[in-house]
Amino acid sequence: MPALRNGIACLGPSLFASVAFCLGLVASSLCNFVELDSTNALQVNPIYNVRSIGFWCYESESGSRYEYNDLYENRWDDKFEVARSLGLTANCIGFVVWLIYLCAGCIKMPSPVFASIGCLCMCACMFEGFKLWIFRSTFFCDRGNGFGGCSLDTGARCTISAVVFWFVAMCMSSAHAVERTKSGEEDEEPAAEPEPEPEQPADAEKDAEAGEGEGEPKTEDT
Repeated sequence: MPALRNGIACLGPSLFASVAFCLGLVASSLCNFVELDSTNALQVNPIYNVRSIGFWCYESESGSRYEYNDLYENRWDDKFEVARSLGLTANCIGFVVWLIYLCAGCIKMPSPVFASIGCLCMCACMFEGFKLWIFRSTFFCDRGNGFGGCSLDTGARCTISAVVFWFVAMCMSSAHAVERTKSGEEDEEPAAEPEPEPEQPADAEKDAEAGEGEGEPKTEDT
């Protein structure tokens, strides 16, 4: 198998990384990350009337979406805040990886760069998975507090898909670096060979020798 190179060969890992980055952004911005069961207190109580929960907004039973106000922001526990913060971290790392692969289409990069990209993809994969830590929240999922159950919604499914795509991007980026190292491919451009000097024709050499002979002073014999 030939070694992967910049340009068209970066289409594979860059495609998976781009899809994972977009899925992560969608999952963080949706208002229906967690779907509440019909017995959940947040859905039954007319004061809340919540059908789905997101990181920054929620969706009511009627389908309308609202940003969180003080009624909700003051009730989130540490698990919800951790999931939201790590989700932002995953999105930031994903943007860096996407930007590097965007530049890799026109700039030649050495093997250690792709090894570093593999590490970034691994971090993005882990932080993206920590978004699901939201299900450990005791505010809207039943953890012995009588709130009722909750289940996966569109945002959570996008997160699971993003984790898979980040993992594949990590493997392909690491394979890129390893294979180039094994093949012994030089990352630097080869030095340009000096151009040979043009050869003078034979007639020009004879004329030059004749001119040198005429220019010598003649000595008289005594």
